[in-house]
Amino acid sequence: MASSSLFFSASPESSSSAAAAPSPRSSSPPPSSTSADHATRAKSTIKIAMVQLNPYHKQPQRTLDHLNSLLASCFPSLASSDDTSNDGEPPIDILMLPEMALTGYTYTSPSDIHPYAEPLGPEGRTTSWCMSTASRLHCWVVAGFPCLAPDGKYYNAMVLVNRRGEIITTYFKHFLYTTDEAWATPGPSFKALVDIPEFGHLVLGICMDLNPYKFEAPFDLCEFGRFCVSKRAHLVLCCMAWLRSGSSREGAEQDDQDEDDEDEDEASSLLSYWAYRLRPLDGTGCLVAICNRVGKENSTEFAGHSCVMQMSGGIKQRDMEVSHVGKKEGVYVIEAEFDWVNQGDTDEGQEGEGAGR
Repeated sequence: MASSSLFFSASPESSSSAAAAPSPRSSSPPPSSTSADHATRAKSTIKIAMVQLNPYHKQPQRTLDHLNSLLASCFPSLASSDDTSNDGEPPIDILMLPEMALTGYTYTSPSDIHPYAEPLGPEGRTTSWCMSTASRLHCWVVAGFPCLAPDGKYYNAMVLVNRRGEIITTYFKHFLYTTDEAWATPGPSFKALVDIPEFGHLVLGICMDLNPYKFEAPFDLCEFGRFCVSKRAHLVLCCMAWLRSGSSREGAEQDDQDEDDEDEDEASSLLSYWAYRLRPLDGTGCLVAICNRVGKENSTEFAGHSCVMQMSGGIKQRDMEVSHVGKKEGVYVIEAEFDWVNQGDTDEGQEGEGAGR
């Protein structure tokens, strides 16, 4: 996997590191796809730009202005009135934003989220921005947002837009975290898109989807990972607002080396956890891109460490190649090898769903 390269903010804290998955908690491992499932793939590369954002809570327009400023530093055409003025800019294939990217994450009730919930379709602030940005940068765009759907229910949602600025699908988060449960309705199932020429089989996920259902399901069940295998996923895109598991004592003094060591330990623990939850994909060559957020909302702190995982370690080799970007806000581009399939003549693909419990 190629090293990650930074277009804004500080250099990545670790451009490439191995993340060893934790030891299994039971003797019943989840299934893994065989190499035959991916025998038709051809080698290529993919560039994924991740906006590891620190949103202004309950200030979507201020966050959007900040986001545009970050991206304009990398892609000057976004600040130009000329839609075709992107010569000389680094080409990317996918631009990823975190979960609930413009609004922030912590809400306490439907009435609390209501002023910030967006409709489905191009009328929504986030979706409209994704459509415009995809057209300007000629790349796919994914972003999370709180949705007020036509059924009158609120969902934690994620939109996928193609290079032409067309909405391909909107996914509703299937497994809800306790914070989501205060206002959101769970989506009916996980979601996959199949036969997309650029990406083969694509699965979408949002944060808690990677965890056991309600933290009550058997840990080794790995519901989301199993779903990805069942759809023979080649690419998995996850928008996150993943919380930091711990932080330094307030006011405690630390030297730079201690802080660096703590950050590296935290990264190793987090990446290892994600890798283990995706263990059914081990050995398939599937590429998993996770875009997390950073910053704080009240007492809630978010972990960062957006990453790309190449799931090619093999069933007996409990490691895989990982590129991650540390804990600082910024726009990061990771270039990776990608095995893609050209199985159709339209990039809309077909949707496939499946319950995770």
